[in-house]
Amino acid sequence: MPGWLRRAGTTGWLLTGVIVAAALVVFVLMVTRPLLLPVVVMAGAATIAEPLVGWLARRGVPRVLGAVVVSLLVLAVLAFVIVVFVIGVVDQWDKIVQVATDAVDRARDLLSGIPSGTELVDNADAATSRLGPTLAVGVLSQITAGVAGVATALVGVLVAVYVLLLVLADAPRIHARIVGWIPGPPGFGKEATERAANTTRRYFVGLTWIALMNAVVISLGALVLGVPFAVGIGVLCFVAAYIPYVGAFLSGAFAVLLALGSGGTGTALAMVGVVILANSVLENLARPLTFGAVLRLHPLVILLVTLAGGVLGGAIGMMIAPPVAAITSDLARQIRQARADGDRADSGRLS
Repeated sequence: MPGWLRRAGTTGWLLTGVIVAAALVVFVLMVTRPLLLPVVVMAGAATIAEPLVGWLARRGVPRVLGAVVVSLLVLAVLAFVIVVFVIGVVDQWDKIVQVATDAVDRARDLLSGIPSGTELVDNADAATSRLGPTLAVGVLSQITAGVAGVATALVGVLVAVYVLLLVLADAPRIHARIVGWIPGPPGFGKEATERAANTTRRYFVGLTWIALMNAVVISLGALVLGVPFAVGIGVLCFVAAYIPYVGAFLSGAFAVLLALGSGGTGTALAMVGVVILANSVLENLARPLTFGAVLRLHPLVILLVTLAGGVLGGAIGMMIAPPVAAITSDLARQIRQARADGDRADSGRLS
């Protein structure tokens, strides 16, 4: 058999194996997503909050008690954000619907002089009108799907809370065990895991500051302009800021839509200016200060991994995809550096 044919066959089989393995991983992730996503979220929250447990332990608080206190704090923050947004939506739902309807009417008037402009608005309005009942039917079908769906969600939440408590209470031992599993030269596993944890913490802490800044600026702008649902807009902007690019676009479009329906074209343009100020100007100024060199990735790479995370894990996948990509990239750099150091050491011994 010719050598080139043997090499081509080997390469083909290797490529087939990689594709099958990737497809299997994607399938497992899609099947286990209801349980896996809460666990991943709480493991990330535990990684971020672990220094607080260590701080309490150094001041004489038992680590288990500190883990319980910090876990309750994390859960309280999550519950507060959800309750504030849900209550805001429920209380002002009729007003939001009316404002959105007025926005569609005004958009139709603005585009009436453009060929096919009115038709475009009508099509978008019809699609949006069908979306509400469709979503309602989807939610109802999930609720009435039987006990299995509710049980899966409940088990996912309970497992996630257990993971949060376990990681916070036993973080040093878990870290040492993970380090022992990582092959490589002495100290490589410890450095790699510490750098990964530091990347995760700095990313989400920096993102939280940016999300808070965006929420404050946009909600204050909405209040000044008289846009309804200003508090809900702020909460939405805060939560959506954890999804790179896509979240800022969706929350900004929601704010502009309410501004158009409540105050007209001038208010909508002013709201566009506020959104651009928060999501572009101020964020670009704050990002180097809050992130530093945590995400050494091209913006296009961040966008692509965010979209891929959305396909695999929904909104939560979009949130965790950038730090996972950053950790993977940094780990690859560490491996290359360790190999280069090993090659230099070997050449030095030979010489």
